[in-house]
Amino acid sequence: MPSESKPGVEYTVTLGDDGAWTCTCPHYTYRRVECKHVLKIKEGPSAFKAGYVVHPMVREGAVEDREYQRRMVERALEANTLVVLPTALGKTVIAELVAAELLHRYPGCRVLMMAPTKPLALQHRESILRHLKLERDEVVTVTGETGKRTMVWDDPKVRVITATPQTVWNDYKRGLVRLEEFALLVFDECHRSRSRYA
Repeated sequence: MPSESKPGVEYTVTLGDDGAWTCTCPHYTYRRVECKHVLKIKEGPSAFKAGYVVHPMVREGAVEDREYQRRMVERALEANTLVVLPTALGKTVIAELVAAELLHRYPGCRVLMMAPTKPLALQHRESILRHLKLERDEVVTVTGETGKRTMVWDDPKVRVITATPQTVWNDYKRGLVRLEEFALLVFDECHRSRSRYA
């Protein structure tokens, strides 16, 4: 089965004599939990012919259309939502699709996606740029190392900001950012938000 994130890489999914599925992908190899490749095989041949999300804000052919993600996006557009899924099943994609719909419905709105580490915040920015029809200057990452953060928070061209919660908290306390300006707040890795976590 081809890797979705690494072109040219193939993984092997097998069904053992004991009825247990295995996969050669890193997710299964290190965690020993059912991965997306096993799930695709279990879903049958239709999974391989999956279509792609068609949306005015989503790049053509960038996001596979998965029913469970669609249902979660619909729910998240109705109310505050906590998405709990195993690794590699598309929690970030769900957040991006919710963002896409809100950015389309309300052209002047903004989205704030928070991740606990700078590398993860940067990774989210790249993922958003890969999946959504946004230009590089419309998606910005803000961390403690970002100079002139006031300009980022105040820039009307910036539609999506990825940031660390600590940076957002510090800038909020300093009056640099008003959370009510955002149509969507995403807390990635929210299970880490305990005690004095920003």
